[in-house]
Amino acid sequence: MIYLIFGEDTFRAIRKLKEIVEKYKKIHKSGLNLKIVDLKEKKFEDFKREFDFVPMLSEKKLLILKNVSDNQEFKEKFLQEVEKYAKSNEIIFFFEEGKIKTDSFFNAIKKLGRFEEFKLLDKAKLKIWVKEEFKRYNAKIEEKAVEKLVFLVGNDLWRMSEEIKKLVVLKKGKIIKKEDVVVFNFTKFGV
Repeated sequence: MIYLIFGEDTFRAIRKLKEIVEKYKKIHKSGLNLKIVDLKEKKFEDFKREFDFVPMLSEKKLLILKNVSDNQEFKEKFLQEVEKYAKSNEIIFFFEEGKIKTDSFFNAIKKLGRFEEFKLLDKAKLKIWVKEEFKRYNAKIEEKAVEKLVFLVGNDLWRMSEEIKKLVVLKKGKIIKKEDVVVFNFTKFGV
């Protein structure tokens, strides 16, 4: 099985990858057959060795391959056997930060596998995401506070996540209001 996770929204893409790893570790407690291969540093032969290695404890393998975009040698060799990998019981996840260049490799992955692209959120989806993030911390926030936060931070979810954590700590279970949002130093906007 082949999967591809990519996109400009690296926060949500990395969070998704972490969720996949956590889910795998819950099912396969040993974690011995989870391998992360950075293709900036490794070659196709390194991947092939991991793929062909007989898994311990009869567990399904999870191979996470990062940064394949710039490894032309890997892409060419992988494409020669792409159908074999797609039909395999082992799980191969490609992870790319940012946009990907559409080429024969990524077209084949999209055709034979599954993929999820994480685009930057528009304003409406960003507001929903912010509200959901506060729920993760069992915190409540007023709509006007959400709007102010979205206006000040924008769709940089790395920064937004940190600002949300600060507000949650500041309010300690109380409802977060618009005036609470401006407590922090948003120097980018001169506020």
